[in-house]
Amino acid sequence: MITRPAPEIWEAALGQLQLEVSKPNFSTWLSKTVGMECRDNRFVVGVPNTFIAEYLEKNQRSLIEKALTGILKDDVKVEFSVAAGTEKRNASRTNLPLFNPRYTFDTFVVW
Repeated sequence: MITRPAPEIWEAALGQLQLEVSKPNFSTWLSKTVGMECRDNRFVVGVPNTFIAEYLEKNQRSLIEKALTGILKDDVKVEFSVAAGTEKRNASRTNLPLFNPRYTFDTFVVW
């Protein structure tokens, strides 16, 4: 029986996946994902859009399932689901501002 929440399990899986894929691949395909649900040997990963869901399904599914199986000590089937707000939730993970507040229209445009 799984007692840890899906987001915590997924963070552990991301740590492992970060060591197994290139930095650009991790940044592009995995960094904006979240663990949504873990029940009955099924793990749902929230992704920002269908493009990322399709890529992960075709190219990274077995690697992700291997990582999750290692963490949960049980066979897991992964599913990818588009989750609204995934990009915003993950912005705090990187702790990077989206823009510099010093740059405004008035300070950028020379009159």
